[in-house]
Amino acid sequence: MSTIRVIGNTLPLSYFIRRQKVLSLYRKFYRLTRNLESEQQRIDLRRWVRDEFRSKMKTNDNELIEIYLTNGQNAFRDLENSLRHAHAFKH
Repeated sequence: MSTIRVIGNTLPLSYFIRRQKVLSLYRKFYRLTRNLESEQQRIDLRRWVRDEFRSKMKTNDNELIEIYLTNGQNAFRDLENSLRHAHAFKH
């Protein structure tokens, strides 16, 4: 189990790279919901995404963060495919 190691007052570059990956995934989820036909579905999915990301926000274990990122990317791909097959997007 490796945690984020702070040297003095400086965070390592890997912290910022990982942070950018997390923010990018979060934005992808939000962009995916932008074109949903159902307003309620949009609200529910955004709430779910926000809650999932917030529940993992305090994680400092690098390995666990990488697992969360991989799981999040898989969840995004699955959600996108499900919504496309359900014809949930605006035309």
